Amino acid sequence: MRYKSLVILTTCIILFGFTTSLCAQTRKPVPAKKAETVAIDEVLKVVGKALTEAQNNNPEGFPPLKSVELTLSTVTSKEAGGGLSILVFKIGSEIVGEEASTIKLTMEPPPTTTKEVEKGRALDPNEYKMALAAALNISKEAVLSAKQHLPLLITSEIEIEVAFTVKKNAEGGISISPIGIGELTVGANIGGKLSKSQVHKLKLLFSKGK
Repeated sequence: MRYKSLVILTTCIILFGFTTSLCAQTRKPVPAKKAETVAIDEVLKVVGKALTEAQNNNPEGFPPLKSVELTLSTVTSKEAGGGLSILVFKIGSEIVGEEASTIKLTMEPPPTTTKEVEKGRALDPNEYKMALAAALNISKEAVLSAKQHLPLLITSEIEIEVAFTVKKNAEGGISISPIGIGELTVGANIGGKLSKSQVHKLKLLFSKGK
């Protein structure tokens, strides 16, 4: 019996083009001051940069990225001019998950470039500028390692689902932290307790086919 690879990681991708669908509507608009949030465009920019970094260093033998689906927990806030802005929940939010909206973004992935590395050399997360990029390629390396021990494992199509949190950094921007990837986990500094609205998910499909 042959197996297709499915990697589900409770841990974290580009936005050169995307479409959105609102999956769950908030019953009542929640004022931004009641929640710890950041602007959705800030999150998309950082996620996009991380995905590009990961795909520019794709492990040899891993199929290219074909599709990306990003799910964000959000809240809608009224702006001074009467318009609406979409905000993404970050660590520290007091809003419960039931009050959040869920927005899914389908994105066009960046090109994939294989990184040439010394044979047998382990991936070093410190070589990456962004923790999310490191987490993605650690996941890829795990699949390739499993393939070596399970020859019947099919790796022509692989799905990876990752989770991450958002927080403000010291420079005033935002940082994205994957959850559950060894030292990359953020659980240690938040007591392991995360509300539904603080966790965002990303689903990646890698395939050798068209």
